[in-house]
Amino acid sequence: MADLIDNAIYAHLAGDANVASMVADRIYPADLPQEYLLPALVYTRISFVQQPTQTSRGLPNPRYQLDSYGEAHDDADLLAQYVSEALHCFAGQIVTGGKTYTIRAAFVEGWQGPQRQPMAANPDNPDPGIYRAIQDFIIWHLEVV
Repeated sequence: MADLIDNAIYAHLAGDANVASMVADRIYPADLPQEYLLPALVYTRISFVQQPTQTSRGLPNPRYQLDSYGEAHDDADLLAQYVSEALHCFAGQIVTGGKTYTIRAAFVEGWQGPQRQPMAANPDNPDPGIYRAIQDFIIWHLEVV
């Protein structure tokens, strides 16, 4: 089975100076951890599509949702802008974990927010709401086997 590009997405975003300046290593798959610091970034594979042709299996083009979280509206919005600058229209190779991932093209397909999200009460924060901006990306890539 082909390797998924989750690791490449993490490496690319963590290696971007603007994204890293806001989140450091607070980039998580699927969900925020129970105890978290903000701002933070969450990436989730929403769907996996591979459109075959008569001569090949085709390029995988999964959809990823990237959620930018911040304590304030402007924090979530700025992080989402940095994510878009790092990933939208990106094409190139990402080397991580001894593997080379080739991204043919990445495009932001939708952008929502930031909107206030209710969160579980945190004893250190009496106002349990945080802001989340949601972006959908389609990432065309070569398979890594």
